[in-house]
Amino acid sequence: MRKNDDKRLLDTWTPPTDAGLPIGCFATTYTFQSDFFEEECLTRFLNIESKADEDGPVYLIEREEKLNNISCAAVWVDQAWARQKRNLRWDLVSVRLSHGILHSKVCVLQWVNCVRIMVGSANLTKPAYRVNQEIYAVIDLSEKKANDSNAAIGLVKHLITIINADTFISNIIKDKHRGFLQGVLNFIDKLPKSELSIRKTGYLSFPIIIEPGGVSFQEHTHNIWNTHVSSTPPEVCFITSPFFDPPEQKNLPSIRLWEMLKKKGKVSVDISTSGEHDLEGKPRRIHAPKSIDESKPKGRNDVTLDWHILLQTESEGKFIRPLHLKSYWFENSSGWRLLIFGSSNFSSKGWGLAKACNYEANIAYLTNEYSYCEQFKLALQTFIDSDRIDTSTIKWEPLPNEEELGEIIETPLPAFFQSATLIKNEKLFIELKFSVPKSPKYFSIRSEEGDVEYLNYKEWQEAGSPEVYQIPIEITNIPAFLLIYIDDIEIPACLTINVLSQESLPPPDELKNLPLDILTQIITSAIPLHQVLRKYLLRNTKKLSEKVELINPHDRVDTSTFLLQKTRKYSFAINMIKTKLEQACPTLSSLEWRLYGPVGLKALVDAMEREASDASEAVFFLTELWNQLEKVVPSKGEGILSAEIVINKLREFQVELAQRIKKLWSSSGIESIQNYSKRILEKALSNAVE
Repeated sequence: MRKNDDKRLLDTWTPPTDAGLPIGCFATTYTFQSDFFEEECLTRFLNIESKADEDGPVYLIEREEKLNNISCAAVWVDQAWARQKRNLRWDLVSVRLSHGILHSKVCVLQWVNCVRIMVGSANLTKPAYRVNQEIYAVIDLSEKKANDSNAAIGLVKHLITIINADTFISNIIKDKHRGFLQGVLNFIDKLPKSELSIRKTGYLSFPIIIEPGGVSFQEHTHNIWNTHVSSTPPEVCFITSPFFDPPEQKNLPSIRLWEMLKKKGKVSVDISTSGEHDLEGKPRRIHAPKSIDESKPKGRNDVTLDWHILLQTESEGKFIRPLHLKSYWFENSSGWRLLIFGSSNFSSKGWGLAKACNYEANIAYLTNEYSYCEQFKLALQTFIDSDRIDTSTIKWEPLPNEEELGEIIETPLPAFFQSATLIKNEKLFIELKFSVPKSPKYFSIRSEEGDVEYLNYKEWQEAGSPEVYQIPIEITNIPAFLLIYIDDIEIPACLTINVLSQESLPPPDELKNLPLDILTQIITSAIPLHQVLRKYLLRNTKKLSEKVELINPHDRVDTSTFLLQKTRKYSFAINMIKTKLEQACPTLSSLEWRLYGPVGLKALVDAMEREASDASEAVFFLTELWNQLEKVVPSKGEGILSAEIVINKLREFQVELAQRIKKLWSSSGIESIQNYSKRILEKALSNAVE
């Protein structure tokens, strides 16, 4: 549990020691910046070495490779913040919920040997990670550590609930995201079971989840305290929150708070929030409604409610460390301390007291100051010191609700517009799905800049008002979202586009139709793909700028086309393919990349056939390759694809390869090579039948 000035929040996206290869990541957020997520968070999670602003195409190539090797990279964001340009290799889901907003801030990262879950107050934005005062918790689960598995399971199940609650996004994409999160739950379930008692760990952790129709913040807290501490309620509470209910309405959270504390005896509540001071440094305005102050129980002289304005570092008249953390601290005289923090503001929607409450995610830590001093000190570090202020002359002026802040104000997307997905048949299409009975009077669907119209209401009607409509799209100009202009509304709504299959997306130009030489270098080299390609691209650039004169007459003879020379050159590469395919595959996506990616096995087959001097040469090398695939023995182990899945995929590839080889037999001019190829293939086929 940390504030973001104690440790850089971005560091949590870096894999822990011995984490292994990345499997996938899934996150929820309210506000969002796609460039920050892609260039800062994803690059750390995937361990991308090149720099976007320095390495150009090399960065694109490395990002392409590593994104294709994981099973899931997804962010679910409230629809108000979904208008974001991005790389379509990762999913951005614009969440449309029937009740409340998506306000949870949870990130789930999985590597082969570890699962990490972050939960707190920070959205996936640059200000949240670098500027704001935020609070967050990091849960690491592995064979060596599984203390917080109960809280982790609750948080992951909350994310699955959010996926299930959205009825618009494609079921294929929802299934992919649910599948990843279910895999995380399976990983946690297989961890060693141990007695998770407070005596052993010094603390207990619990998920505090707020969902429409679910358990309120008050009920969660009451249940934890009653079960693990005492039936006597706590007597002290410290609250930090930047946002509250509007001043004109009855303040339900403050009423419920007093119900949670002791009914007799000394009780105190301290609330910290943002505010302003005059030129002399005296508090003059606090960003909270007076209704909270007025909710203090009447007729009890032993009850106190104190207010604090937390300092926000000021530079040249501008606040540069806005308060955004939300935390609650309950305690009693016996030393018990219950610390809760996450996304829930001290508001009706944040506490689950409103009919249209938000989706919120928090974590609770229970410890004892006297029995577990080390854990108590860690909890104490999450608080910001401040002095009590005199409220007799203060001006009460709360900030607007959190959902009313920000630079982006989107028009809500009507239910008529169900989803937009990129699909590929022979050509690329954006497939639009509509809810026909809920059609607006007029609409216009346009490009990201709004300058190109793809479809309007009249054209849709003339097409027969279909539920599914396909828009042809150029491979060089694939949008990340569509702008939807509806009726007379000036501000367009946003419909995000997601990809059903990664094969629909074209690879970077630098990876298209690579020559056989560079493909063999990639296969045989121990250094990463992007480093091999960096040298290749630099060499090509140098060739264009320099004209080299050959001095040695032997250098003027190109022997690279001689079959013997090629055999020596490519036999090592073909043998290395077996070794590469036997290496552990963490995900099905990583196996697909090895087989069908732009630098995979199929690309090598294409290059061998394309650059062969004749059909006989192609038959020879492709048969040698086919023969090596027969000998592959995949790795076995926990957290990776089973050997059976790998073998089945290889056999599918071999069937396709055998068909290509057989087509070349009739064109082969060297009978011995043709007979050799037939003998190899037919022997394998007869063994398979036996």
